Amino acid sequence: MKRTINLFVLLLLATGISKAQEKAPKIFSPEPEYDFGEIVEGETVNHEFVIMNKGEGKLVIERVRASCGCTAAMPSKKELEPGESAKIRMKFDSKGRYGQQFKHVYVFSNDPENSYLKLTFRANVVAKLSNQNPETAPNIELEKNKIDFGEIEEGAVKEAAIKIKNSGKSKLEIRDIKSACGCTAALMSSTVIEPGKETELKVKLDTKGREGDLVRTITIFSNDPDNPKQVITVSANIIRKK
Repeated sequence: MKRTINLFVLLLLATGISKAQEKAPKIFSPEPEYDFGEIVEGETVNHEFVIMNKGEGKLVIERVRASCGCTAAMPSKKELEPGESAKIRMKFDSKGRYGQQFKHVYVFSNDPENSYLKLTFRANVVAKLSNQNPETAPNIELEKNKIDFGEIEEGAVKEAAIKIKNSGKSKLEIRDIKSACGCTAALMSSTVIEPGKETELKVKLDTKGREGDLVRTITIFSNDPDNPKQVITVSANIIRKK
């Protein structure tokens, strides 16, 4: 008799758990990615992501976290019944940023299968157009725009330097430097180059865990009105250690 009661209790518990799982909330976004396209540096853009509850239980939004350079507000509703939706407004300030930008907003909830939902947006930030007279504007000149390290063994770290000269009539400002994965670049001195002066860009390539032909890029953004973006190509043929 006791054994029968225990089995009956276990059956009730299993049924209750099963029903609870059936009524679980499910967070969802019909458009989890958004592309702002090309925007001008300094511009602030906004977008509203829609989130929905596609489950059968109440969805509770616990918190919202945004990656660097981006802010996001809590949704218009923190608790969503099945079938309900809400909007999360995010803002991106492009001041001081250049090139392709990828940012994320994380929405944490009580969804038992997905503790957070990742929302992504991208933008291509370009330099402002200059009204400066070309005769008095800065002019960026690179010693070269390609670095070929040739054949090197995996695990080696190679370095090179490229001279950057300002052949213009006013100060040249290096606003940003973007390096592809596995390659780093840093100015040796100031990011402001006086007319007729030059500086060096130090480039370092780490080949650890890589093999075969490797091509990476370094992008330099400046206030040169005619050439605000310069791209340096870094290449190498990485072979296994003997």
